[in-house]
Amino acid sequence: MRLAEGRMRVIVIFCMVLTFSIGVSHAVEKAERISDREIIESLAELKAGQRAMEKRFDDMNKRFDDLNNSVNNRFNDVMSLLQILTGAMLVVGSGILGWLIVIWRKLVKVEERQSKFETQDDEIKFLKEAYNRLNEMVLKLMDALRPPKGVL
Repeated sequence: MRLAEGRMRVIVIFCMVLTFSIGVSHAVEKAERISDREIIESLAELKAGQRAMEKRFDDMNKRFDDLNNSVNNRFNDVMSLLQILTGAMLVVGSGILGWLIVIWRKLVKVEERQSKFETQDDEIKFLKEAYNRLNEMVLKLMDALRPPKGVL
């Protein structure tokens, strides 16, 4: 019995494989043959699509170049403005420095005049003291040279 069961299994397995193989062979579709003309038309469509893509890429590159030029122009404008402002600050700073130098020179001249006045003031004090001493000596001399009171 075992032998008959084993053969029976083999026959069932063989039938199942045969059934599945027939089903699988019907599942595959056969492709129609494509003619050379259809291939050329498809290739022409692909080339046209590629040209359209290249045109879009060229347009994108042009837009990026325009944007890059615009940014560069703005950057150059900002740099020009900074150069103008720097120049203006240098002119203002130089003007203030020149003004300070002029004021400093005037102050030096005033101090020189003041020191001259102080030296002249010292000389005037010396001359006044000398005049006062001389005046005292003259008054003493005049008193000494006056005749006594009853003589005249």
